[in-house]
Amino acid sequence: MSVLDTIGRTVYQLGFEVSPIIFTNGIAALTRGYLPIIAITEGPNLLASVLAGSNPFNLDKFFAHFTPVPGGKLANYAVGQYPFANQSVAANAIISEPLTISMRMSIPVNKPGGHTAKLITMTMLQAVIQKHANLGGTYTIATPAGFYTNCILTGLTDVSTGDSPIPQNTWQWDFVQPLVTLQAAAAAQSSFMNTVSQGLPTAGSLDASAASAAVPSVASGAGTTGLSPITASPPSGGGPIL
Repeated sequence: MSVLDTIGRTVYQLGFEVSPIIFTNGIAALTRGYLPIIAITEGPNLLASVLAGSNPFNLDKFFAHFTPVPGGKLANYAVGQYPFANQSVAANAIISEPLTISMRMSIPVNKPGGHTAKLITMTMLQAVIQKHANLGGTYTIATPAGFYTNCILTGLTDVSTGDSPIPQNTWQWDFVQPLVTLQAAAAAQSSFMNTVSQGLPTAGSLDASAASAAVPSVASGAGTTGLSPITASPPSGGGPIL
């Protein structure tokens, strides 16, 4: 195997199998907005490798390996179910739906001290996920078919089977890519608030004199000539009012 083939395999394995999930914003604010999951999963694993005297940078021996779960979507549309005027309109009446992608995380526990490292890593990973969610963080997922950005984690579930003697050795990460991102919503809100703070444009003058001239006074009768048949004061002389 040539050097280029080895480098290409290593890059592929690192990007799509060992660390395809990237924390964005949230807890990654201190690392310029991006934090690969390998930074969390390989801390105890590297320590266990050093203590066991093995190569800590052997990707095949890393804590977890990820594979996309079949069923992920690159496009997702729903067809409108209401009546249409004609078939031409019906052919184009589709509604965009959020994209979904799931990743399966396998934990082989294939080195001395692996069970202890697994407990520490999973406990730390759970705490990091909760903190990331509380801070409004999102995820970027890399798959061989494409990248999913601004995703939200909806669940981390144990999907282990009875084929392996190691319990809780397989976990499924479920993500959804919403139609409106947090950044787009914040931009829309900022634009709306700027419009409100700057006020709406008006035509004409709204000062007191202009308002008084434009609006008749019912109490004094000013400005009501030709509009009201009732005079401002009763006639003098005490005669009957007709």
